[in-house]
Amino acid sequence: MLFLSFQVTPWYHTLSTHRFTSFSISSINRRIPQYYRKKEYRNRYSSTVCLSLPVPELDSRPLELDMKLSPFPFVKYQGLGNDFVIVDNRHQENLLLTAEQVKYVCDRRFGIGADGVIFFLPPKDNGNDGKMRILNSDGSEPEMCGNGIRCLAKYMRDLSPEWQEKRIVRIETLAGVMVIEFVTDSGVKVDMGKPILEPAKVPTTLKPKTLKDSAVIAVPIQIENRTFHVTCVSMGNPHCVIFVDNLEEFENSLEYWGPRIERALWFPNRTNVEFVKVVDDEEIKVVVWERGAGRTLACGTGACASVVALKLIGGSGLEQKVVLPGGILACHWDTDGHVYMTGPAEQVFQGHFVAASTYRLNKNHSQKNSLDK
Repeated sequence: MLFLSFQVTPWYHTLSTHRFTSFSISSINRRIPQYYRKKEYRNRYSSTVCLSLPVPELDSRPLELDMKLSPFPFVKYQGLGNDFVIVDNRHQENLLLTAEQVKYVCDRRFGIGADGVIFFLPPKDNGNDGKMRILNSDGSEPEMCGNGIRCLAKYMRDLSPEWQEKRIVRIETLAGVMVIEFVTDSGVKVDMGKPILEPAKVPTTLKPKTLKDSAVIAVPIQIENRTFHVTCVSMGNPHCVIFVDNLEEFENSLEYWGPRIERALWFPNRTNVEFVKVVDDEEIKVVVWERGAGRTLACGTGACASVVALKLIGGSGLEQKVVLPGGILACHWDTDGHVYMTGPAEQVFQGHFVAASTYRLNKNHSQKNSLDK
């Protein structure tokens, strides 16, 4: 797989040398898939925009796969650029889409385009407000998604006066019941629960450095000719946090190291990967390789896991500003043992997905991902 890198220059500005506020990056994002170093948000500045577009080789064109997919309504939301198609699934217990159909829907050329599909289901416990299940763009199902649950909570509030009147909602996930609080019109605070540090429950086969440790903290692993010191945390889903001095190096090589660490033998359920640079006592910068989705602009559980890992290696216990390529999350590991995450969630658009009969899909695409690059 070849990569073509270039910079987009609007007719009135050169992005690499000027700041701007009026140029809409989202308009580009709807046309072509790409990765951004920095992303513009409403009323904020951004500078350099780096785009990386995959250029498929002729001998790797995808196979045809016949697929029947009935029309369905949907709404698309994003949290710091981590985008999701949300489907109202409350009228039936089974998911409306199969894993293969989710791949289709998430494809940014043939489908709607998203990092995953969120299914809004009725709760099992009447004391809760709803249930979330999510399938990644590769069809796999994570236990939890921090940005996704904020988007679902905002969707629920936009959907019905029943939830507009509530300041707090409770949503069931495979990682347990999450308590979500609306702190502003677009700001959503999530009680992510207590982090899981016991290696077998993360899960990882790595062992703590010493008998005194109960967690995998800065344990060295070697992949090819590179040694990484990893800290393993579960926020309902597994994370491998790696602190680095040169974050730009790993941002540029994320498609190489990300899938290799994600699928390393030490992680039986695969793992999310975070490369983290400590800026000061109150700020860290994080680049994320998400299990099942690859490079994303933000990861809520990854941001929380990074703050927990920072505390484990002896860093600040204060609330951290977590700077991700898509924006900023506020994360705090509180004295009650719970991790709290606050960030935005916004509706992008809504529509009606029409029926599809044929989808050109390489069945091995998600597994190969970037390993052959």
